[in-house]
Amino acid sequence: LCFYYSIMDWHHPHYGTKQVPWTGNSATESPDMDVYVEYMKAQLRELLTRYGDIGVVWFDGEWEPAWTHERGKDLDDFVRSLQPDIIINNRVDTGRQGMSGFNAEGDFRGDFSTPEKEIPATGVPGVDWESCMTMNDTWGYSSHDTNWKSTETLVRDLIDTTSKGGNYLLNIGPKACGTIPEASVVRLREIGAWMETNAEAIHGTTASPFVRLPWGRCTVKSGENNLTTLYFHIFDWPADGVLKVSGITNEIVGAKLLARPDEAIGIHATDHHQAAFHLPGEAPDAIASVLAVTIEGTPVIDKRLRPGADGKLVMASGDADLQGPQIRIEEKDGQGNIGFWKTLKDTAAFEIDVPAAGPHAVGMTWARPAASSEGRFEIRLIDSAGAVVSSLPVTAASTGGWDDFESGGVGVLDVPAPGAYTLSLVPIDIKGDGLLNLRELRLRPAP
Repeated sequence: LCFYYSIMDWHHPHYGTKQVPWTGNSATESPDMDVYVEYMKAQLRELLTRYGDIGVVWFDGEWEPAWTHERGKDLDDFVRSLQPDIIINNRVDTGRQGMSGFNAEGDFRGDFSTPEKEIPATGVPGVDWESCMTMNDTWGYSSHDTNWKSTETLVRDLIDTTSKGGNYLLNIGPKACGTIPEASVVRLREIGAWMETNAEAIHGTTASPFVRLPWGRCTVKSGENNLTTLYFHIFDWPADGVLKVSGITNEIVGAKLLARPDEAIGIHATDHHQAAFHLPGEAPDAIASVLAVTIEGTPVIDKRLRPGADGKLVMASGDADLQGPQIRIEEKDGQGNIGFWKTLKDTAAFEIDVPAAGPHAVGMTWARPAASSEGRFEIRLIDSAGAVVSSLPVTAASTGGWDDFESGGVGVLDVPAPGAYTLSLVPIDIKGDGLLNLRELRLRPAP
């Protein structure tokens, strides 16, 4: 049993710092938050002492000026004094970074972060988080809101969130009479039908060890006898029936489709950590079919990016290892880009394998406003010993706006020998609101 509790109160006469007409609040001319907090604690004491062990209390409404960091700490201490093992979200305090839901730097309370109506493009390793999501566009019931998300979207959001180490909190807005809207009921039943077959690939799993899988997602579960299961959630069924996965260095023990566990799956692996799984011609589930692959030991994934058949090595934003206080992945129009590149400490790096020495042409897809200011950075090729063996200075010119992406060549980078490298992007000079928004970087032998 878990509770949602709104710190913000729309009716109590002593909530707030002043009268707030839009809430319908019958506040006094001089509201007293100390009086209101005692009222709030009395309600919470009832909820947290009369119903046994409570799993989570999920606070909300902390963004108004009436709530302070000191009040947040006091409330956090109060709740834990009543339920020592309870889990409390970060909205008990005032350090939430907007709708992204993650805590700002500082001593803010809360056990997990709460991104709202969004799923972080790469998750946040080392941070407990859950994405709170609506089934249409509104939290409460609205007879006018018929923009319902499809079952496919909801199930794939569940998979996406789980694959990134998060929890999926799906909202239902009941009608005034307490019934659930039929559109919600239909979707919940369909989600339940998918879970009947595939629940083991969601419950008790951890985040994907892969940087990116172009055809779907992965979740992981440790088992007995030093075995681990990689659950591959296939969104785009391979036309030729062969699912190719790069980077698995562990011994592959076996594979099965959760929807057809008795059907044989052929496996072919190469010495370059490339595995091919031979699947049926058609997907068992149009939303997401799950292939459970058993390996020996803890997953050890070779995350190096390699050129395709055309010789071009493509580095997407989601492939990057991001370091720094501001930089992160953004999602726009269904595509990711590296954004919030605001300080000289913000860097992005790609692990790559280059099969040929010599000059390589570098291209990128980027966006940047303000023609009067340009972002300058350096692309550095770093060998396995940590030495910079080649570098290319780049100036990110204006494209017209942060969402106006352009593609083009930016220069030539010399590769001294075939092998494994780290390609690092290091800011040199940042003017204006940031360095650039980077969607893709490309490397191919120069003609």
